[in-house]
Amino acid sequence: MRLLVALILAVAATGCGDARSPCKAAVSEAAELANTQDAASVFDDAIDACASLEEFETAVEQFPDALDGVDALTFIADRCASEPAIADAAICTEVSQ
Repeated sequence: MRLLVALILAVAATGCGDARSPCKAAVSEAAELANTQDAASVFDDAIDACASLEEFETAVEQFPDALDGVDALTFIADRCASEPAIADAAICTEVSQ
C-alpha cells in the first residue's frame, strides 16, 4: 500500500508523468530570450531539438508572440535556408521536402 501511495505521489509531482520534451524545453528557453536577443538565432537550438514541424508548432503555441507574428512553417523554412549550422536538422529536412 505504501508503495502505491508513493507511486501516486511521484506521478503527481512530475505533472502526471508528462516531463517536458527537449523540444518544449528549447522552445521555452528561446521564447524567453527572444525579447532580449536576435529572435531568429535563439530558436536554432529548438529547431535542432524538435523532431518535426508539428512538435515545434505545438511547443511554440504556448508562446504566441515568440515568432513575432510569423507562422511556424515560414519561420522554420527561412531559418533553415539561412543558417547552415541547422540545415541538417530533422525539422529542416521535413520542411524542405
